[in-house]
Amino acid sequence: MIKTSLKNFCNSILYVFIPMGIIYLFVLLAIFGFVTAAIGSATSTLGALSELVSSTVSQSEISVSEFIVYAGEKLTWDGNIFNYIGQIIDTEWVLTTVREFFELLGSSSEAFTADFTAIVVDFSAAIRLQFTLAIVCCYLGLLFANYATGFMVRRKNARRGFKKWIVANTVIPFVESLVLSGAFALAGAIRYYSLLVFAVIVTAYAFLALTSSWIVYGNKTVPFKEVVNGKNLLEYLASVALIFLCVAAFFFLVMFINFILAVLIVIPIVVYALNIVKVNADSYVKGLAEGKAAAAQTVPVSASDTEPAPAETEE
Repeated sequence: MIKTSLKNFCNSILYVFIPMGIIYLFVLLAIFGFVTAAIGSATSTLGALSELVSSTVSQSEISVSEFIVYAGEKLTWDGNIFNYIGQIIDTEWVLTTVREFFELLGSSSEAFTADFTAIVVDFSAAIRLQFTLAIVCCYLGLLFANYATGFMVRRKNARRGFKKWIVANTVIPFVESLVLSGAFALAGAIRYYSLLVFAVIVTAYAFLALTSSWIVYGNKTVPFKEVVNGKNLLEYLASVALIFLCVAAFFFLVMFINFILAVLIVIPIVVYALNIVKVNADSYVKGLAEGKAAAAQTVPVSASDTEPAPAETEE
């Protein structure tokens, strides 16, 4: 089982570029769409704010030029241009001037605050919607990458016909629901023993994988106990642990270079590894079934068939 699992993982390693290409494509589309939409929203928002300020200032009793003179009088000119510029960029002066300007606008128009808030709220809602759509786009890319990778990996390691596909999509979900329900019920009964709960769930997962594979590939040729036994359960779990230990080791190795790069590279590898894990039990049972079928078709040659025929004597 372990040998078969690691062989499948290594022989199909080029298929990791399938989820990598699909995920990166969808991420780029999501980023491009989000940035484009965000820039459009920001442009329209700035235009709306500009119109609001212009209309409010035009209604104010104090002109903008008068306010600029008032703000400039707070600055001290000592003949040094650098000191003057330093006063202008001083944080306290900027904050005070901006606050007083908005107080001026607010005093000249009671609707300014409400209109300003409405514009900002609309911009915030638009950004949230665009970000949500970008996340949905990435999620759809992940789903598509998982499906495409699973299809190619299964086609190489555990191809199945239409009948087996029907069984895998009708009988197997029913068996899975029964096994998982029983496992979680048992886990709930022993919830105070975390290690035991973990052991129950992991064992149920391995039992389910091997049982499902036996139903699809080996129920007519391979005895159930030959597939689902303690040795195969342990070897299946060990193979899963080895595969994900390799993925984790690669992640930590790349993380020393750059964390974001490590995440971007490992996500497609995880998609590939998950699909290999799904196929490993099927590939193992399929190999057993094919071996049994080949042995059954072999007809032993008897000794009498190999003896030469007696020579004819001439009379």
